[in-house]
Amino acid sequence: MSLASLAAWSGIVVDGALVALLVGILVRLRRDPGEGLAATEARLRELHDGLRLLVTQAQGEARELDRRLAERAE
Repeated sequence: MSLASLAAWSGIVVDGALVALLVGILVRLRRDPGEGLAATEARLRELHDGLRLLVTQAQGEARELDRRLAERAE
């Protein structure tokens, strides 16, 4: 293989790689980045609501324990 044919083939290989990279970029740009963000936000909202429920339950349990201790102290 001569140097001239090697240079011709390397140009074709580089062009093919560039086309493949451009196609990959276009595919990634078509995806909606807001989908992942919306899913994460929904999950965080669920966790927040769950934590609020746990705090409310803990406060109720604490009040019940305080009531029992007050009854026992009397």
